[in-house]
Amino acid sequence: MSGPLPYSGTEYWKNYLLRWYGGEETLRQWTRHVRESTYRGQHRTHALDLYAGASPERPVIILVPGSVSYGRLFAYPALLLRELGYNVITFDFEGCGLDRQGLGDYTLEAHVKNLVDVIQRARQEFKGPVVTFGLSFGGMTSYLAAERTPVDVMAWYACVDPSDREFIQTEFSPGKAMPLVVSLFRGLAKLMPKVRVPVKAFLQYSRLSDSADFNDAYGKDPLVGGSCTLRAMVSVMSDYQKSVPFGAARFPFLVMHDRQDRMFPMKYSRKTYEQLGDIPKAYVELAGQGHWPTSPEGMKALIAPLDTFLQGLPLGARAVGT
Repeated sequence: MSGPLPYSGTEYWKNYLLRWYGGEETLRQWTRHVRESTYRGQHRTHALDLYAGASPERPVIILVPGSVSYGRLFAYPALLLRELGYNVITFDFEGCGLDRQGLGDYTLEAHVKNLVDVIQRARQEFKGPVVTFGLSFGGMTSYLAAERTPVDVMAWYACVDPSDREFIQTEFSPGKAMPLVVSLFRGLAKLMPKVRVPVKAFLQYSRLSDSADFNDAYGKDPLVGGSCTLRAMVSVMSDYQKSVPFGAARFPFLVMHDRQDRMFPMKYSRKTYEQLGDIPKAYVELAGQGHWPTSPEGMKALIAPLDTFLQGLPLGARAVGT
């Protein structure tokens, strides 16, 4: 890393734009095009940013963070999508990002309710189709929210189904004993829900990207936080239970994954895609981006398939104007 990162505290997210995604000019673009706002969650308000595209009738893309993430980490892809004419929303879940009252304390149920609120806000702000773009576990959070409120299109990147038995027993160190381990932690969480555990206990930052500097910066990000409550950890590990099987999904669905992802193996995305029914769908394999792209070129390679997919849909042709 070339020198210390200049931003700290609530502005730490600017370091990513400055160091990895275009520098000072990108920061100026963000200031020029963002409209900072909030939305009302179940307990308090949370950060929400709006990026107006070419017109309110064009699709609005909601960038849905993963379980240990926050809205402004996605400022750069939001700017790229805005340049393509889309309206974009980024936001913080309860207990994440700028939520200083309860950083690291949340449940999946709270996050699903948050996203339902954000989807409804998107329909108030814009007139076009609503697209949820779930990043990492944000994909499954999007799916669970869509069981409660309609969306027009769903897209995933680097997401797996955390309720998949093969995934649970293969990708976590306890293996077949994982259900027993989760049951033990769930019992402890009922007794001591606010006890803190290090995020590194279930998330290896070294697998986030191929850039050791980026991974190090992310691991020190105060808006991510180095710990979470026991109830948050248990919820992330075990609460992703869908009531609607993938084969019953009725919205267009794009699934993307990178071949070099060291966080979640690509085969699980393929497995999800193969369960989808007779709907407009696409499966895209990227190469060289890892779990998260850390360059402007890599981020553009991530955004391009989403744009192509939307352009190929009837709603995309109407709303994007091609």
